[in-house]
Amino acid sequence: MKRFVACILVIPCLLSHTPCFGHTFSGRVLDAESGGPAPGVAVYLTGNRVGGASGGDGRFTLDAPRAGRDTLRVRSIGYSERILPVTVPGSITVR
Repeated sequence: MKRFVACILVIPCLLSHTPCFGHTFSGRVLDAESGGPAPGVAVYLTGNRVGGASGGDGRFTLDAPRAGRDTLRVRSIGYSERILPVTVPGSITVR
């Protein structure tokens, strides 16, 4: 019975397009020289311990469990790592 109840609570979060945590941080990663989108860049909120990668258009969205100040780490092969102070919920454009 406990497993069944856990599945009922988790599955709606997995199937919905709304964030399960309630705090969304989004942004776009652009190449500093060309100004074009930078796809496949790793983005990570260190305090919330959530991360992902930018899409083909350079955009990303992270669902965070906690609101407030955090640190965004942006990394990609061939580029310098960027570490930026941010506030969740919020958004940013990184070049």
